[in-house]
Amino acid sequence: MKKENLVKTALIVELLNINSFFYKLFATLLFVGSQIRFRLSYVDFSLLLIGFSYIVTKKIIVNDYELSGLLSEFALILFLVFVRIENSLDIANLFEKIAVLSVPISIVLSALYLGGYYDSHHTSEKIFFIERLYFLFNEPSHYGIFLSMTLIYSMMLGRHVASFVIALGLILTSSILSFFLFIFLYLFWIMRFNVKAFIIIIVFCLLVSFMIFNVDFLNSKFSSLLATFTEEAALSSSFVRIESFFMGKELLKQIFYDAEFYNFFWGAESPEAWVNEYYLKKYGFEPAVSSSFNFFTSILLHTGFLGFTIFLIIFLRKIKYFSKKIVLSIATFFILSFTHGYAFGPLALLFLYQFFLLINLKDSEHVSELNYRRNFA
Repeated sequence: MKKENLVKTALIVELLNINSFFYKLFATLLFVGSQIRFRLSYVDFSLLLIGFSYIVTKKIIVNDYELSGLLSEFALILFLVFVRIENSLDIANLFEKIAVLSVPISIVLSALYLGGYYDSHHTSEKIFFIERLYFLFNEPSHYGIFLSMTLIYSMMLGRHVASFVIALGLILTSSILSFFLFIFLYLFWIMRFNVKAFIIIIVFCLLVSFMIFNVDFLNSKFSSLLATFTEEAALSSSFVRIESFFMGKELLKQIFYDAEFYNFFWGAESPEAWVNEYYLKKYGFEPAVSSSFNFFTSILLHTGFLGFTIFLIIFLRKIKYFSKKIVLSIATFFILSFTHGYAFGPLALLFLYQFFLLINLKDSEHVSELNYRRNFA
């Protein structure tokens, strides 16, 4: 199978989102395999060797560490070292086509579910008399992340009809964090960032939200979002995602101020138990899902500061490879890290791939030509 076809197959398999171990293994292998090149620079080879040595050492010293966890960590290192995007325009077109087709399919699936004809993942929250859209993802926020980044591709390429359809799907996910992700991506990659533009977009989105959404539903969303900053517990997706950032700060504090050297080298002995203890101490309850929902915190929990540093070096080198706008790219991924906590597995690789495509697409000849026409034609 040709490399470009393998990439497309990997993307489609991940979007099917079948919840089984063999599916996740197959999707991960496709993602990693679609990127592998046999020729590596000395620096890439050295980073790959360092990452592999760290994982082998971890398995030897931490005897009870699960093999599946080590394989996931090594798959991420492989992906970050090998990932290439040979034709960003073709891949962006593929994402756009999938997104445009997914919106009417999602609307039909939601209507069928409410009519009692379809039973799968659902949220039981209604928008426009239909269930919040989630396509084949496990929850609307995952679908919203996918649509947010794909909408930026479509807008970069000047596809107005496709952009409208994808934007409609994004609105119907009713994912507040996905809205904010799109706003920042738009400000960073479509127009120059300035305070006036930021205020206009925020006000516009709020007005649209109040007009088309259930106001009580929207109020509850914003209340749970604000609860994080007032240290009030609220078990919503927005709350746990933002709280996960503060969780990472607490772990760093334990590593450096409390001198917990095990956490420094290998991460938390039991990430799930550590997360439970964090919520118990701060809020007095255990969360429904004992995991972090921030990309950087997840890596820190599972690999410690040493492993985190290795991943960070490889990741920053890859950003430099894909884009000349290094500071802007780092800021973009920092925002993206608040929207999901998947650092390992096929879904994490999908969002990473979308991020690399975004920062690479901006520098592509086709997008540069479109920008030139808009500014000077």
